[in-house]
Amino acid sequence: MNSPGEHGTNLELLTPGCAKQVLALYEDIIRRCRLRNKAAGISQGDLQMRTSAWYPFTWGGDLGASEKPEFQIGLQMERQWLDALAYSEKEAILWAGFWEGESSGRATKEALFQFADLLDRQTVHPGTELGQLVEKHDGLDQCSYQRAHERELLQNFWTWASASFVRGMVRHGQESIVAFVNKDAEGPRALSKSVLAQCEIPSIGQMSLFAKSWTPHVVVVDLKGTCNVTSPFLQRRLVSQSMLGFRSKSSVVRTIGGIKWSCVDCSESDGCTLDASLAEFLKAELAVQK
Repeated sequence: MNSPGEHGTNLELLTPGCAKQVLALYEDIIRRCRLRNKAAGISQGDLQMRTSAWYPFTWGGDLGASEKPEFQIGLQMERQWLDALAYSEKEAILWAGFWEGESSGRATKEALFQFADLLDRQTVHPGTELGQLVEKHDGLDQCSYQRAHERELLQNFWTWASASFVRGMVRHGQESIVAFVNKDAEGPRALSKSVLAQCEIPSIGQMSLFAKSWTPHVVVVDLKGTCNVTSPFLQRRLVSQSMLGFRSKSSVVRTIGGIKWSCVDCSESDGCTLDASLAEFLKAELAVQK
């Protein structure tokens, strides 16, 4: 494994649209962190900051995988100011499959954001500073998992961002996590291909392994009404191959077993929608599990 300084992002290997979004997001991350450092009275060299800002794109979650000094310095800088961008002021919620223009109106982003207010929570994207920056650059939608270099970059970035979001939950002392799902099990936009399944749920499992006594209650709200499929699939995603490299399988299974898990079917055919009655039901469900 090379050092971070030896593994930069070659924008020429990306399509023009992808390269433009990545570079713009990178520059925005630097600007936001400069403002934070200035407000905190922290002095940091510009070269050091610009180098560190590439880590999410080039290394993702691999910074903690080596004892090399350069990796540990990179990890320290990541925790110092990159993580701050992913911290939510309220308890965070996760989601997959919501978009503007969704025909029924049940699964628009606006409906989700309004429902988050009813729960007195906020979405990690775009509710956090990092989420706002990603939203500003359209979620890097010009980059494709079908192209090798772009796939590696996307996997790195979302692995890092997801881990940062979950570390924010631990810092918040968040005892429960609500994840809203509006995706089919199969198809071109399947749940298995989502950031929630690929990165965020595995990050919850991994953090429970390393953050002592943090075993949250995860509540999945399935707007397709397919908890019988969605719930077991996402539960399996709590255990990633990378976790088995740090601990024995029995240790991992024992820790993950401490995470409480439930799923709520909320299908359109049953008249379920993101409204005040569902919010009260979820609040009661979360209170019972404390």
